[in-house]
Amino acid sequence: MLRLKYSMDIAVVELLTLLVIAARVAACCFLLPGFGEKFIPPRIKILIAGVVSVLVMVVVTPDIIWGKNPINTFPLLVLQEALVGAFLGLFVKLLFAVIDIAGSIMSQHGGFSNVLIADPSFGGQTSLYSQFMRKAAVSLLFMTNLHFFLIQAIVVSYSLFPLGKLIIFHDASQAFTLAFNEGFVRALQFAAPFVVFALLVQVGMGLINKLIPQIQVFFVALPLQIIVGLFISFGVLGLIFDSFQQYWVNAVRGLLRF
Repeated sequence: MLRLKYSMDIAVVELLTLLVIAARVAACCFLLPGFGEKFIPPRIKILIAGVVSVLVMVVVTPDIIWGKNPINTFPLLVLQEALVGAFLGLFVKLLFAVIDIAGSIMSQHGGFSNVLIADPSFGGQTSLYSQFMRKAAVSLLFMTNLHFFLIQAIVVSYSLFPLGKLIIFHDASQAFTLAFNEGFVRALQFAAPFVVFALLVQVGMGLINKLIPQIQVFFVALPLQIIVGLFISFGVLGLIFDSFQQYWVNAVRGLLRF
């Protein structure tokens, strides 16, 4: 009878530990690009989070002091782990927002801003070119097996944020601020060829309008702007996506120090 009670106690502790780990993993996976998109059914998200939680529990050796009554400690730990997972997921989502910002700038200066479609990731509407950039970035995430890197990042996060340790708000806000500042600079760098081209087009349109006022320069320049913008896209998109992947991978490594 004593052995049965001891086995039940171990089973309860293991189950509670799995649920605590699942709180961090689920909160993170529901926000990660590719895993937490709005068009993915909730059941699929829960299934992915459950599988990853079991894998993480096998790899990570939890160091939780439950005490005599684990049920009293459980709600607080779940809340803390959910906050840690949400922080990690939002951080990666902020990094991927860089490609959306770059796509919006490229769309504006490349003549593609008139075509708007629904944005399933953030809601609302976005330009077709910006949506293409995000879909391509998420597709490359899986094609290059970097989704395993995100799972590895969740595992490594337990060394920086052990179970039961709450994130310091000042450190989290500082990480988001630095990521946002650097991300905006990166977005401008990615879209720099389109900005330079648009500047030249505007200067040329102004000169033509002054020299030959009878010509409707807007109707002449817009098709040219779109065609040249497409050619610029063919030339620089490979470099942009390669630089973007290096940027967000290094940012995650810098955050988790691995």
